[in-house]
Amino acid sequence: MRYLFVCVIALFWPVAAQAQHYNSYGLPGLIDMPVASSAPDAELAFTLSHFAGQTRGSATFQLSNRLSASLGYARLRNLADADGRVYPEIFDRSFGLHYRLFDETKNRPAIAIGVNDLVGTGVYAGEYVVATKTLSPHFSATLGLGWGRLASYGGTALPLGDRPTSDIGEGGTIAGNALFRGDAALFGGVHYQLRDDIALIAEYSSDGYRAENGRAFTHRSPVNVGLSYQPRNGLALAAYYQYGSEIGLHAHYRLDPKSVAAPPVPPPEPAPRMRAIDWELKPYILPNLFDPDAPLRADFGIASTAAWQISPRVTLSGSLRQRIAGNLHQTTRESDSHLPHVRSDFALYGREGDLDINRLTLTWRGQPLPHISTRITAGLLEEMYAGLSAEMLWQKPDAPFAVGVEINALQQRGFHSDFRLRDYQVISGHGSLYWDAGAGRHVQLDVGRYLAGDWGATLTLARHFESGWSLGAFATLTDVPFSQFGEGSFDKGIIFTIPLGNGRALSQTIRPVTRDGGARVYIDDRLYVIARASP
Repeated sequence: MRYLFVCVIALFWPVAAQAQHYNSYGLPGLIDMPVASSAPDAELAFTLSHFAGQTRGSATFQLSNRLSASLGYARLRNLADADGRVYPEIFDRSFGLHYRLFDETKNRPAIAIGVNDLVGTGVYAGEYVVATKTLSPHFSATLGLGWGRLASYGGTALPLGDRPTSDIGEGGTIAGNALFRGDAALFGGVHYQLRDDIALIAEYSSDGYRAENGRAFTHRSPVNVGLSYQPRNGLALAAYYQYGSEIGLHAHYRLDPKSVAAPPVPPPEPAPRMRAIDWELKPYILPNLFDPDAPLRADFGIASTAAWQISPRVTLSGSLRQRIAGNLHQTTRESDSHLPHVRSDFALYGREGDLDINRLTLTWRGQPLPHISTRITAGLLEEMYAGLSAEMLWQKPDAPFAVGVEINALQQRGFHSDFRLRDYQVISGHGSLYWDAGAGRHVQLDVGRYLAGDWGATLTLARHFESGWSLGAFATLTDVPFSQFGEGSFDKGIIFTIPLGNGRALSQTIRPVTRDGGARVYIDDRLYVIARASP
């Protein structure tokens, strides 16, 4: 407790500035414990840590000056649940939020509130209120109060209600009756910059590691201490002595998408002209993340794409893929979905053949009225679906809002990814509202019918930067009950685009788990995407 007393005194020392560090959960923090400071707006950080058989990885994005969000994935060994069942090895997904309520001033520390594992399985569930004060350009101190996992050491009951007993569940739902309930415990720490590239970090942790103690390791002390080394700007490597018995390793890398130089734009052609056929041959990677049996599976190969502009309004385009290596076909988990298997059988498409017709479509685009554009696409729309798709978009020049509607008549493709079709057919469609909120921020709301016949809505929030980077997140809620949806409870994920130069970009959607509820058909170049990219 003397360690915490020092932290209390330090909170009211004169103000100065200091750099940011990330904890093992990928949020602003010390070693395991959080701090009240925040990263600069739009900073993107990747963290990786290992300690006592636990390996944690995370991607964290500073959504605004005050709000951080972190998507985490961890491998845990010898973990016990509330009933005493021991899991030799599990893979766990988590989502955390960190919000700075008050800025630091001369007489007041910065104060933040946060939640670990907000919609995960509950393994890392914990909440906190924390204060951090900068004492000099090199030294800061932190003191906080934690609940849940962050009150599993030295916890004391508070009159905020009881916390229900948690178990390792399917995740995806917010346990609102548990947030900031039950016992609470103090934690604290200090961060001292010994020199520009080396920092000393020490903390008093309120995490007792009850589910791991005596199995994965022995918890002997709440004090953790270590050194962080920054060999280059943005990269930090750290080693810690934790809980009186274990050595922990940590690394994180920070970058600012706003400051990344935009890739060079190729010079324009001397005069506009229509090419009969444009084609491209390039490598591809098809990842599958967060499989409960393996954290990463992927296929690698060569993709050939071609487009024939038959007329100014009509284009025939397609894509072939030849797999060279990979392990997607080694997926052994069979879908247990109670819904039509509209996405959960995705791994079967990688088993039946190496050469795939990924897409083959005929697209017509027009503008029948001012501010209204239309699209009709027919053929093999994507890897899993063929059919007919029609879309209309209303958008005035320079208007922040746009409205669209889309309807699709679809049939599921065969597992060989050729011209054969399966029996499943569905009519899907959505009405969409698009809002350009300024400063590169975009909001999209889609309401309608999904591939499994469920009805609901998808909310997407994204930020686009002049460098070509974009980052976003989405969540879908439909009339499918969480219990029927299965693992994850509802569809959600993150989306990002990384510019590669010469007009190319890597775009990817990452979901914690692929299920059948809230699934949409993938359409190449929807109208709003084209309109937003137009100068």
